[in-house]
Amino acid sequence: MKALHQPLRRALHSYWAFERLRIAERALDEALDAMPEPSFVLRSDGSIEHANPAAEALIAAHSIVAVLGRRVVRMAQLEAGALEPLWREAAAGQALEVGLWFADAGRVRTALMHLARLPMEGAFELRWPFASVLMVIQDDDPERARAGRLQAITERCALTRAQAGVFGLLARGVTLDEIAALQRVRISTVRTHVRHLLEKTQTRRMIELLGLLVD
Repeated sequence: MKALHQPLRRALHSYWAFERLRIAERALDEALDAMPEPSFVLRSDGSIEHANPAAEALIAAHSIVAVLGRRVVRMAQLEAGALEPLWREAAAGQALEVGLWFADAGRVRTALMHLARLPMEGAFELRWPFASVLMVIQDDDPERARAGRLQAITERCALTRAQAGVFGLLARGVTLDEIAALQRVRISTVRTHVRHLLEKTQTRRMIELLGLLVD
């Protein structure tokens, strides 16, 4: 009789160990789904194993992320060819933070993409055996957002380095006279840069121009 109890104890131990993993697995889903930031569990090729409600809403909005067959093919300004090396780096253990910019209702917006390796053990391995990367999208801070918008507008409107430099200083509240002194150029040169900025960004007044860099 005692010989029968040993296999039974082993079976019960295995059952409860499995149940603990299952409980932990459900807790992972609940924790991820409770996060306010869009969060994705990905394979190293960008295939989505899990997306929390905020991430699903981001996908449905079609503004920042493009998904084809549950595979991320674009994130803001980054196409699949630029994303894949980042996912591979994250899967190899490199934590990454990447600045994003994208057009939303005619305005340039910015965000941060955080990438980290998913722990492949215990409940994580049971829940997502083929996944390797956690991707979280977070709103940018104001200073970085301004820099990201400036970069986006510089590329989109083909601004020269001098024009972008003037634009950035204007956004920080530097006057035309102060810009001329800082850059050691004539005030007329600064005014010419401003005129070109208005033309290239298709804005009519300085307030509209500066409005491109702020929410």
